[in-house]
Amino acid sequence: MSDTHTLRIDITDITETSDDSDGDYIPDNIETMLGMNSSNSDEDGDGVLDGLQLSGSLGDKYFNKQWHIRSLGGLVSPDSDSQTIINNDLDVIDIYHKYMGYNNADNIIVQVVDSGIDTAHEDLSSNIDLSRSRDSTTASMGSSPETATSTHGTMCAGIIGARAFNGKGVRGVAPFAKIAGSNWLNNPTFIELEEVWTKNDTDNKIAIASNSWGTTSADASTFYEDLMQDSSTNGRKVGGVAYGKLFVKAAGNSRESNHDSALTYTNSNPYVIAVAALKNDLTYSSYSSSGSNIFVSGFAGDYWSNSATIATTNVTGKSGKHKNLTWNETKKCYIRTIDSKCASPTWDDDDSLNYTFGMNGTSAAAPSVAGALALVLEACPTLPWRDVKYLIAKHAIKVDSSNSSWVTNSAGFHHSVDYGFGLINAKDMINDCQGSYTKLTASSTPPAENFININKTIPDNNPTGVSHTFTVTNSKTIEWLGVTVYSDHTYGADLEIHLTSPAGTTTRLMLGNNSGANYNLNAGFRYGSVAFLGESSAGNWTIKIVDKRASDTGDLVHLSFELFGH
Repeated sequence: MSDTHTLRIDITDITETSDDSDGDYIPDNIETMLGMNSSNSDEDGDGVLDGLQLSGSLGDKYFNKQWHIRSLGGLVSPDSDSQTIINNDLDVIDIYHKYMGYNNADNIIVQVVDSGIDTAHEDLSSNIDLSRSRDSTTASMGSSPETATSTHGTMCAGIIGARAFNGKGVRGVAPFAKIAGSNWLNNPTFIELEEVWTKNDTDNKIAIASNSWGTTSADASTFYEDLMQDSSTNGRKVGGVAYGKLFVKAAGNSRESNHDSALTYTNSNPYVIAVAALKNDLTYSSYSSSGSNIFVSGFAGDYWSNSATIATTNVTGKSGKHKNLTWNETKKCYIRTIDSKCASPTWDDDDSLNYTFGMNGTSAAAPSVAGALALVLEACPTLPWRDVKYLIAKHAIKVDSSNSSWVTNSAGFHHSVDYGFGLINAKDMINDCQGSYTKLTASSTPPAENFININKTIPDNNPTGVSHTFTVTNSKTIEWLGVTVYSDHTYGADLEIHLTSPAGTTTRLMLGNNSGANYNLNAGFRYGSVAFLGESSAGNWTIKIVDKRASDTGDLVHLSFELFGH
């Protein structure tokens, strides 16, 4: 449970067990694959380590602009507000001495469930796994094209797995992982998502699904988590044994609209890793949705016009040079002078228009976490999905320590509704899982405990609210919990809900006056949390419900308590 963002190891501190003989931040097996000399760290003799090269046939032209991977400080775009801070990054550069997603040619596979991918992109094509890519518009395998108006999926794919050392533009966090594309957002049906998440990977090789999509409405459908549960049980097989596919999910981009990420069961269940977004100063992005379901944070920046954002791939030729972009009030976007089309910004020396420095949102934060986890799974391939989540929580870096939302629970885990357990820390996760780490014991989901006939009035527009204490008899070490609230209140979005554990830990289960609007609590709505990770479930819990807006009224009728733990 890291409390500071520690500086990375200097090249002179490489250990004897390193797989990078010449210390150039490229593992020996990748240098051999590329036809490089693994005993020469500067093959062209220009004074720059091969793994940090920007120019030449093995360089990545804009790598020094990718502050989320390696922050050197300074400006990363032509915009004067793109100043970055040295070392405020994912701290993966030292991991590259051993792991880059290559996995001895049995590449880690990350699925990008989005709007599709430009699979012919110069910086992506060699890392695309077409055999596991699906076109949901034709219900067929072998491709996953972007639509003519979309570039979102290509940007997400580049954050995870743009190819390194190829003389092109950028690199992914795991630059030798394979990408399985999906354009499910172009045909977002339940049956297609079942195909994408659970059926189009017959040998269960996909390790991670990165999902940068969602809604601000309240959604109590359990369909998504049922699919996640299936793949967590049966997915990601190593040596014929299932260790569980990881589901990384963007938390949402509507903080300004009072969106709480736990308004959808998709973002709030035992199997998902919900990701919040950080700026380069290690504070939350202005749009990043909060919630007690938030598990971890990744980098995204704010908006490219006022901060450093994420450099990645764009659909071939679709970007616009920064100097040639102007705001169009009618289209509500920046347009490029060559054709007046909306475009993402790129550097003025990017004549290909194949890249952008302007990707942001929890849409960018989620693939940055997915890429980091690909490195962890290369290092520790038999780490079960629950243990991955546990190690994320254990080693995540507490950022913005003055933020009042941080709570340290009785098990020693720090959690915030703004940041989850903190910034993803793949390096310490790897050190732990390769050390003396003991895997979690078997999980279980005890029957839900119902606490009926409460029938307490929720005072209208009153900060005192109503509280109720109930006793949980099941004794488990908590990994996730849900409290289902049954109420006849006539406007669910009015209600702010807090929960206190037997150990005295309090978290905000739901933001009041939120974006869920008039969602129905008569049939019950489940509010999920990971804030009590590691605590014991048995004992007296207290829920407090406050009506934050006048007019609509109702009662707290009864509660149901749902637990996932060991």
